Amino acid sequence: MHSISLKVWGYGGMNMSNFNSLKAAESLQDAGFEVQQAEAVVGTVTQALNENLATQDDLRELSERMATQDDLRELSERMATQDDLRELSSRLEVLENKVAVFDSRLDAIDARFEAIDHKFEAVNTRLDAIDHKFEAVNTRLDAIDHKFEAINTRLDMLNSKIDNLAKDLAQKLTIRLGGVLLAAIVLLEVLNRIFPVVPAP
Repeated sequence: MHSISLKVWGYGGMNMSNFNSLKAAESLQDAGFEVQQAEAVVGTVTQALNENLATQDDLRELSERMATQDDLRELSERMATQDDLRELSSRLEVLENKVAVFDSRLDAIDARFEAIDHKFEAVNTRLDAIDHKFEAVNTRLDAIDHKFEAINTRLDMLNSKIDNLAKDLAQKLTIRLGGVLLAAIVLLEVLNRIFPVVPAP
């Protein structure tokens, strides 16, 4: 199966007026095609060219479809005049002025928002400072709490010591009072024996 290109033969962009079918067939035969194959290819190419060529009727129809002078004149009348362009330019200037005013108002609004943002930043800075102060106060309160806890711990220890001392003192007093009481009883017994009590008559 042979691949064919008219450009290889030197016939690219050709029309029927300069297409030589005999020469094309000879070129195909020189390229290795058989006679019948070359004739079939040339016949196919010739038919395709004939179908694609513009006829006189096609050219006449195309000419009729082309714009006439009247069409061009009508188109020219529809085009904008100098007055129209001047009016359009004036309207564009008015629109540009309105846009400029709108832009200036937007700039003013942006400036106000920036001022508000600065105020909020100042407020946030003051709030941060207050937070730091509260943190410092909380730190001092925590330190005071730790000191009170230490004092309470020491007081608990002192109370425990006082309780122990009180118990020891109570024990010692009990022992001593018991001894004194015993000594008093003994003394009374001795005195009773030395100086017996005589019942009244």
